[in-house]
Amino acid sequence: MGQIFALSAAPLLEKEESMINTYFIRALLFQVLVFFPIGLFLGWRWTAWAWMYFIDSSHHRRLWTFLAVLSYIPAMIAGFHIAYALTRAGKKAQTYWYLAGSAVGVCSFMFPLWSRLTHVQNLSVAASKIRLVPFWFQRGWFMLVMIIVGVYFFGGLTYVLRLNKADCSRVSREDFSRPMSA
Repeated sequence: MGQIFALSAAPLLEKEESMINTYFIRALLFQVLVFFPIGLFLGWRWTAWAWMYFIDSSHHRRLWTFLAVLSYIPAMIAGFHIAYALTRAGKKAQTYWYLAGSAVGVCSFMFPLWSRLTHVQNLSVAASKIRLVPFWFQRGWFMLVMIIVGVYFFGGLTYVLRLNKADCSRVSREDFSRPMSA
């Protein structure tokens, strides 16, 4: 997520001297106000599902789930600042390679385990028995929550990306050449 936010503001970050800037604050606010609460809620309500049934959630403290969700924030910060540093160094194309590599990594992890995501059970289920758990479309509350989460997530994401795009357009119209930070 950090790389996506940084790339959406790349023309502005080329001129930005401070690592803590408007675009970073927007990304951080998205992470803290949107992504983190979603992760907390899903980790609290459907703990085993959030862990993709890799661990028996009944045998570990919820603190581990909280710490896993908390790691979203430093991961976003690292992604943003890697993209920021590469953009400032004139290596924006390399950021796209990192982003593509991340997408390939997530997809290569998710697609083989799709059956674990499409079945919702809040108990630890052996991998061989996951297909016996009711399909998630039969779980009305879960689907409703996922629709609400999706609207909240994509609404926040769209809002931040539109703000960054508007700033990029404004700056390009003004042909702003000095650093944004004072």
